[in-house]
Amino acid sequence: MNRNALKSPADVPVCRHTRDGIYIRHKDYFRKYLYSDLLWVKASGCYCDLYFRDKNRLLAALGVVGKIKTPYSRNDYKAFLGFVRLHHSYVVSLYDIETFFGNTVRIAQHDFPIGPSYRADFLARLNILSGGRPSFPGEAVASAPN
Repeated sequence: MNRNALKSPADVPVCRHTRDGIYIRHKDYFRKYLYSDLLWVKASGCYCDLYFRDKNRLLAALGVVGKIKTPYSRNDYKAFLGFVRLHHSYVVSLYDIETFFGNTVRIAQHDFPIGPSYRADFLARLNILSGGRPSFPGEAVASAPN
């Protein structure tokens, strides 16, 4: 959809949220998009581009990045929706992160920057294993030398 092609308020997609998705208005009807199909959202002014699993992109008005968290308290939306904000312009699906390195996250062969103010929250939301080789049930654990 071309931003310049929007002629009247009825042409501008607006959003309504539910627990499992978001309804976006297209002229005279609302269509539901599931959060599980959403890979990332890129904010640009008062518009957002939503990128989906099926490689479709949708332009929506009213700042979807901020609206994703409004139906719930500040911290509840994170656990419920499975999304994390990486940057002032990007919200990504935690379930679709392929890799992250340094200050970059990769989803579907696209790289996203991690802003300094969002890095701690992003890392806290991941299940990161660190350290040596994991032990398995029934396996003897070597003790540290004295």
